[in-house]
Amino acid sequence: MDALIDNGEIKQIIVVTDAGHGLETGAIEAAKKAYDAGITVSAIGINNPQSNSKKGVQVVKGIAESGGGLWEYSFIEDLSKTMQDLTLKTAGRTIKQAVGRQLKAVIGDEIEDLEPKSKTKIMDFINNYGENINLRCIVVFDVGESMGDNPVIMKKSVIEMFEGLRRRKGKSSIAVIFCTAENSGTYSTACDFTSEVYTLGQELEMIYPDGDISSGSPILKACELMHRYYEV
Repeated sequence: MDALIDNGEIKQIIVVTDAGHGLETGAIEAAKKAYDAGITVSAIGINNPQSNSKKGVQVVKGIAESGGGLWEYSFIEDLSKTMQDLTLKTAGRTIKQAVGRQLKAVIGDEIEDLEPKSKTKIMDFINNYGENINLRCIVVFDVGESMGDNPVIMKKSVIEMFEGLRRRKGKSSIAVIFCTAENSGTYSTACDFTSEVYTLGQELEMIYPDGDISSGSPILKACELMHRYYEV
């Protein structure tokens, strides 16, 4: 249907950050490269009183806008729900944009230009398609002061978010990458793609693994991880 919907599957990167350190460098440019490669990038900012809130909003918003996604701010205790909601909203918007482009090409009208009955049918189709489409998601954690001392929060948030996504009819799979304040500009793949909650939980037990630490952009690493799956 669309470059962002490949074989009935939507590819997403969700960046979770307090915008306080390493991820900021090149993140907006990296998000644009991901979007150009058919991967939508959304961003969630963590409310952190110790960080520069104005600067943080600019970074979070910039990542999402460059990545063709959505952005949101969240308290740490609401992170799992925010991730789940943002993932589904982003998927819905991706489908709506794809359908809109198809309509424009065929009949020359936008969805908003349709008469009410036809518009309702199109929106019902989009909602139903969103419930059944497969989602492949990579969560990138930019671990700063707001989360760095409590990896349990990250693990719990990802698992709860994933459990919510798996209640859909479509298949969901997830991978996790994190970078830390202690090693600014470095990242590690905490969990490769899985569709099983148990496997995800086991992998995230090693959320600070020794070794496998790389430098560069974790967003671009997420793109490589996504493309490696599709090549296989």
